[in-house]
Amino acid sequence: LVTFLMHVRGALETLIGALTPLDSAGRLKNELQPSLMNSDLLSSESLL
Repeated sequence: LVTFLMHVRGALETLIGALTPLDSAGRLKNELQPSLMNSDLLSSESLL
């Protein structure tokens, strides 16, 4: 059981380590997303 928990912890640490840089860069993308989504919605509405 202990080795299993150590494996799970190692996997989580790897996952978090892999996601953290993406998160800091992703925040910039997320700030731009709403305006992109709005323009997509407006363009799709104008097609209708």
